[in-house]
Amino acid sequence: MTASSNAFGTLPEQGRYTHCTPTTGFWRSGTIHAPNPIMTAPTALLPFIPGGADFQNARALFRELGFAETWDAGDYVGMQWGGAKFILQNFNNEHFAQNLMIKLEVADLDAWWALVEPKCLSEKFPGFRIKPPANVPWGREISFIDLAGVCWHVG
Repeated sequence: MTASSNAFGTLPEQGRYTHCTPTTGFWRSGTIHAPNPIMTAPTALLPFIPGGADFQNARALFRELGFAETWDAGDYVGMQWGGAKFILQNFNNEHFAQNLMIKLEVADLDAWWALVEPKCLSEKFPGFRIKPPANVPWGREISFIDLAGVCWHVG
């Protein structure tokens, strides 16, 4: 029996197995079941982004950046702009936020900069930092640090 690896660790190929574990969801009565081939591939990935110490101000910042609030569940707010979606959460953990980076893809980086730069968001939202377009090893991008400390790469 050969093994394969995925996010759950190393799994034997489909077939009988001498013991089972419930951690993967693929184990049933000693038989390993492959994922259903009819299942569709993921259609989106929506990260939970911490809002930092002032959740309402973080919401306002992302609205100023161009995101719309698509739903509001109190401590969680759905944010969307075009195909980009995330869940802004009322969560403040500086260590976590400062170690989180998000990549936001836009069709025209210069047009995005022309939209955002005149808003002077660093003045409206103390703690917000943004850098103009620059060349980096993986392309050209704008980077900003949101109010929680998350580093966003816009390219």
